[in-house]
Amino acid sequence: MIRFPSIEQYYKAIKTIQKACQKQEVPVPQSMIFQGTVKLHGTNAGVGYDVETGSIWAQSRSKVIVPGEKDNCGFAAFVEENKKVFEEMFVSLPEDGRCCIFGEWCGEKIQKGVAINSLPRMFVIFAVGAITNGPDGPEYRWLSANKCNHLESPENRIFNIHSFPKWEVEIDCTRPELAVPELERITHEVETLCPVGAALGVKGVGEGVVWEARDSDIGVVRFKTKGEKHRATNRKSSAPVDVEQLASIDAFLEYAVTENRLQQGLEQVFQSNGEEPHPKGMGAFISWVVKDVFKEESDTLESNKLADSRKEVSKQIATKARGWLLTKV
Repeated sequence: MIRFPSIEQYYKAIKTIQKACQKQEVPVPQSMIFQGTVKLHGTNAGVGYDVETGSIWAQSRSKVIVPGEKDNCGFAAFVEENKKVFEEMFVSLPEDGRCCIFGEWCGEKIQKGVAINSLPRMFVIFAVGAITNGPDGPEYRWLSANKCNHLESPENRIFNIHSFPKWEVEIDCTRPELAVPELERITHEVETLCPVGAALGVKGVGEGVVWEARDSDIGVVRFKTKGEKHRATNRKSSAPVDVEQLASIDAFLEYAVTENRLQQGLEQVFQSNGEEPHPKGMGAFISWVVKDVFKEESDTLESNKLADSRKEVSKQIATKARGWLLTKV
C-alpha cells in the first residue's frame, strides 16, 4: 500500500519549511501561497493501482482492506462495486508505476457532528500519490491538482474536493503570525457552514481546512486548521504559531487528552472495523491514544520539559483513556 502522511499543525509546517530552507541553504520564503480545501470529517481511505499488473486494492490509513468483517466502514465493498470507474480514472493518469487515489470516505454513520453525516456515504478525492522507479530506486511524488482534479464520478458518489470552494492565503514564513487572522477567519467560516454539505443540499457544521503549497526547494507542505468543535487539543487558536506552554503533567493531560481525541480513537479502533466498543479492545484503544498523543505532541512535551517523564505521562494518558472508554462499553 501507499500511505498518506499525517497533516501537521500550522507551526509545525512553518518549522518544516524553515528547516528545509536551512538545509538547502536558500532564504525562507516571505511570500508562499497556500491553497485551502475543505477538510472533511470521515475516515482516510485510498484506492491503489499497479500499472504493471493492473491490480486494484482498497486501503484504510494503515492497511489494505477487503469487503467483509475487516472492512473500513464499507469502503472496500464500495471500491469493489465501482472497480470499473476507478480503473478508468487510473488509466487517465500520466503514471507508469504504482499510484494511489486518496480521499475521505464520509457520510452516514461514519462520523458525528458535521453536516455531511446526514448525506449518503461518498468518497471525496483530495490527492494522488505515485511511486515510480528512478535511477536511485523508487521515487515518491504527489501529482499536482491540475493533473487529478478531473477525477470524479458524482453519479457513483465519487467527488473531487477541488470541485468545491477553495481559498488562497499568502504566508510570510519568516513572520507566520501575520497570516493567523485570515486562516482563523476562513476556518470559522467553514465550521459555521460546511461548503461541501451546502453544495450537496445540507446545511450544518464543517470540520476545517487543509492547506497545501508546493516549492521547488522545499517540496509539498501541508497543514490543517480545525474549527473549535473538532480540535484534538484545547488550543484557543486554529492556527497556532508556537508550542503550548504547560506547567505540569496534569495540565498536559487536560490540553492533549481531549474528548475529540478520545472519540477519534474510538472511531479508529472500533467503528472503522464495524464494531461497537467492547472491553476486549481496551488495550488497542489505550495504545492508539498514547501513540497519537506522543506523535502529535512530542514537541510540546519537549518544550515543557516533560519528555523525561514519558513513562509517567503514558501511564496517566492510559488511565484517562481507560476511564473514558469504560463509560462507552
